[in-house]
Amino acid sequence: MRPWLARSLFAVSLAVTGNAHATVLSEDEFEGSSTALGAVWRSFGFTLAGPVLAPPYAPLDLSPTVVGIFDTRLYFERKTSRYQFVIHPQLTLRGFSHEVGGIASLGRGPSPPRWLPLSYDFVDESTVKLRGSIDRLYLSYTLGPATVIVGRQAVTFGRGKLWRTSDVVSTFSLTEVDTEYKPGSDALRIDINFGESRDLTIVAAAGEIESDEHDAEVTVQGSTALARYQHGGAIGEVGAMAGMVRGDVFVSLDGTLDLGSFDIYGEASVTHPTSNSLSTPTAADSPIVKGLLGATFKPGAKVTFTPEFMYSGFGAWRSEDYLKALSSERVAIGEQTTIGRLYAGLATQVELDPLWNLVTAQIVNLHDPSGLFSLALQHNLANNASVLVGAYAPMGKLPESGFIPLPQSEFGSYPYFVFTELKGVL
Repeated sequence: MRPWLARSLFAVSLAVTGNAHATVLSEDEFEGSSTALGAVWRSFGFTLAGPVLAPPYAPLDLSPTVVGIFDTRLYFERKTSRYQFVIHPQLTLRGFSHEVGGIASLGRGPSPPRWLPLSYDFVDESTVKLRGSIDRLYLSYTLGPATVIVGRQAVTFGRGKLWRTSDVVSTFSLTEVDTEYKPGSDALRIDINFGESRDLTIVAAAGEIESDEHDAEVTVQGSTALARYQHGGAIGEVGAMAGMVRGDVFVSLDGTLDLGSFDIYGEASVTHPTSNSLSTPTAADSPIVKGLLGATFKPGAKVTFTPEFMYSGFGAWRSEDYLKALSSERVAIGEQTTIGRLYAGLATQVELDPLWNLVTAQIVNLHDPSGLFSLALQHNLANNASVLVGAYAPMGKLPESGFIPLPQSEFGSYPYFVFTELKGVL
């Protein structure tokens, strides 16, 4: 057995995680109120390996590199018929066998730009980091058809499965392992329901870029203001969104069509950079277009296929320009998860039996060409426990060696990536 695979499997035996395990402190069914206290324990084991982590591409032999993440999240929730208060204090310990820089973020995306100084680094060393934070802190109030939510909350838009070109407030990493909790944004959100399948959402998210976490500044480059209207019908729905995204003028359309045996969905967005925009070193044209087209097929009750095509005007056509794309602030904050222009992907989910599920994904940069392929096997140990083991394998030309290795393909610059995750109620 290869050493890096052995280490990863060893990490599985050490990982201990848990889903939310709530204790209801009080409940009044007639008043529609309740108070609950719970906890979530999660841990992840990541192993990175491959030639890109060894000389001449790295100054030292960093293959394999093992990353362990241990996350403890408490939560308190108070609900009534009118309001809801939620808080999630979180303590996260990260350990690295080697200092490998930004590549260690594979499997977990960065937090979105934020305003409230709700985190503190107890330990911030090159291979050990311990951070305390509050990932959720919001109050919501409902009056008639309108609900107002203010505070740190998850904000999600878009219809894609592999990519979401309209998910611009915050987004997951391309290789995100666990999407149970999306990092919260500091936002004011208003949801208004005008009737069946007719909804208006207004979001204003405040934050900052490249600034001290505890100074609570708000900048144009870190803030977003959007309005989105969605209208549904018998065979599908359509949505339109417009506003300002970190200094850009942003407009998008999305929709889905239910054709019975399968459905089709799509997103398209146009971004017009301004003098306050984040850097776009590879986007020569303005306005900048992004879009995707996908479908969901279910040839059987236990098999789902999801093909997608995606175009990103922020990316580069030529591999010589990939370093420019990587230098963009949009990549650093997670707004852009790819650096090329044209992609195709296929996600597959197969229920092998009620206890076993197989999930695969194939993502290809069509212009390189290069690819990133993943396979994960999930086993439901019980109603409240499961284990997930998987891996990502890159294909493509390796970088050119030199003082600064120059990418010759996007995914050829990725390492092999093995991950493990366990979940269960404690």
